[in-house]
Amino acid sequence: MSSTRLKWKPVPLHFKIPHGLFLHEATAVSVNSKDEVFVFNRGNMPVLVFDKDGNLIRHWGNATPYEGTMTVKDPYGNEACRWIGTEYVRPHSVRIDHMDNVWLVDDMANTITKCDPQGKKLLVIGSGGMATTDPSVIKGLAGRKMEPAITQSGIMFNRPTDVAVHQDTGEIFISDGYGNSRVHRLTSDGTHIKSWGAPGTDEGQFNIPHNIAIHPDKDKVIVVDRENSRVQLFTLDGEFVSQWHIHRAVSVCTATFQGSPHVLVAEQGATSRVQKGEGYQISELKTWTPNIGHRIGVYTPEGKRVATLGASRPGERPDQFNWLHSVAVNSKGDIYAAEVSFCECGRLQKPHARELVSLRRWNIVN
Repeated sequence: MSSTRLKWKPVPLHFKIPHGLFLHEATAVSVNSKDEVFVFNRGNMPVLVFDKDGNLIRHWGNATPYEGTMTVKDPYGNEACRWIGTEYVRPHSVRIDHMDNVWLVDDMANTITKCDPQGKKLLVIGSGGMATTDPSVIKGLAGRKMEPAITQSGIMFNRPTDVAVHQDTGEIFISDGYGNSRVHRLTSDGTHIKSWGAPGTDEGQFNIPHNIAIHPDKDKVIVVDRENSRVQLFTLDGEFVSQWHIHRAVSVCTATFQGSPHVLVAEQGATSRVQKGEGYQISELKTWTPNIGHRIGVYTPEGKRVATLGASRPGERPDQFNWLHSVAVNSKGDIYAAEVSFCECGRLQKPHARELVSLRRWNIVN
């Protein structure tokens, strides 16, 4: 489960979510300086905020959470539900910056929204380089899809995936994304500085840049290059530095453990059907090929793995993961994980689809 130096244990049933609120799938998680936990989910209340003990302390993103759902198509052509009134089309990532601002990435809306910790929208960055602080414009964008840039054009945005804010300069770095193969660097007010990247498998190219973070040294950015099974490190100007091979790397964050900086990278499972055993039912996951993703690795800033969390196969048990999508760490070193377990597994359950476990906590034990 982990190295002898760093160890964690899973905490079952940590989050207390009132009946009437549905995660659908937790999707993304981040932690602020007060150890408040922000979950950007695909249920009927997009933003849920919990205290360190797992109590829900506030929420936002839907004024009509009890009005039911409408049928939409997900990005892969499957029928999916979207709750009526939600201000976000498809939650994808949440990040908390050094000033405790909350950044919400909506990949299908092609927007990144900056909020204060109470949910007041301060800035929206959208397709074509649009950036606005005008409250009336921001209100009009709620729940709407902005037109995506032409696929692989490199122009902002075509389904952006994540955002990172540099703590010294306030500059914004955005991974873009599902329909682009780019990283965009912006000023703190959303003005474009430069972009880099292209589709491919060579150094500096991307096959779904899915997550991004500022390296602990603060002179580099870490880009999770999911379908190339690696993370790539670049200077702040976009010059390639190095890469680490990590199976289907999907999420990255940084943290300090025992006084030393570390990098955490979450891994998703195999895409190959032959490694998925007898099928997608929860009881069948034990037949999947073991040790293929579904874990979190803890690395030194140089890329040496020093610990891992997770079981050998996916599932709903507290010691397992099931389609990891986001990872975060609080001030004590406890680790949170959010998953996309419904779109990958829950929708396929028989006799009918059901919500699966998608939000986890592991406590540091030394």
